[in-house]
Amino acid sequence: MADRSTGDLRALDPGEVTAAAVPTDLLLEDLRSEENIVRTHAANLLGVVAAEDPSALRTEVGLLVELLNDERRVVVRESLGALGDIAEAYPAAVARHLDALVETLSHDVDLFRLLAARTITSLLDERPEWFQEYVPKLVDALTVEITNPVAGSDFAPAENRALFGRESAIRRRSEERQLTARLAAGRALVELAESDDVSLSAHADQLLELLDNPDRHVRTVGVVAAAAIAEDDPSSVTGAVEPLCAALEDPDETTAARAVVALGFVADPAAIDPLRSLAEDRDRPEDLRDLAAETADWIERTDDA
Repeated sequence: MADRSTGDLRALDPGEVTAAAVPTDLLLEDLRSEENIVRTHAANLLGVVAAEDPSALRTEVGLLVELLNDERRVVVRESLGALGDIAEAYPAAVARHLDALVETLSHDVDLFRLLAARTITSLLDERPEWFQEYVPKLVDALTVEITNPVAGSDFAPAENRALFGRESAIRRRSEERQLTARLAAGRALVELAESDDVSLSAHADQLLELLDNPDRHVRTVGVVAAAAIAEDDPSSVTGAVEPLCAALEDPDETTAARAVVALGFVADPAAIDPLRSLAEDRDRPEDLRDLAAETADWIERTDDA
């Protein structure tokens, strides 16, 4: 048990203690401590409390967000985990602090990106429109470079197979974490694009740049955004006809169909021939080919009018 007479939580073992045994007031006090050892121990206890009783921390989301800037990685990790637990039970309480979470999707530490992604995914399930004002930061997170944490190793695999195996495992785990963060950002942008209550036209320039990204999954988000923007404001997408025509060749039927729809809204005659080519491609699904043919016909009629 914690010693309330001295305000000391050091006797509590995070591996064995329950949330009921952790006085919330003492926990919050220690999380604000200037002593690293005190703050770190409190952070480990924080994880226990958040997992078992998130209601005890519902009003302390602001403090947890402040702790995302802490110099101790354990403190940041446990704060992110606690925010995730609170978001599951009280999403609106965390939604007021989305700026910091979205920024964390681009953090240098891949584990922090992963934890932020999990919380953001939970909040997306609740209300995607919460993320509307964070479109620029979501685009940044979507396009941040996937890095290799063990790049630069100068040994030959044959000389040290065990070390090579460990480094390969570290690289794969890091890439998976980074990709999870990228997917969360992409999902947020897609859901915003698909929402009837959200307009992305104000961010057209930044979103349309995604169409030229070397990563096919990033380009797919760009196509979805382009279709949504073109529906609201076709003139905003006139400069993206060429990459949208290139997207007609995407092997994913849904992505190609979104590109067709976007080109239909823009109605640029330059898209007619690429659309006809898609319509005549027997290797593509019939529904997609029909859509491409109808869209080409529509643009042709519009151009002749």
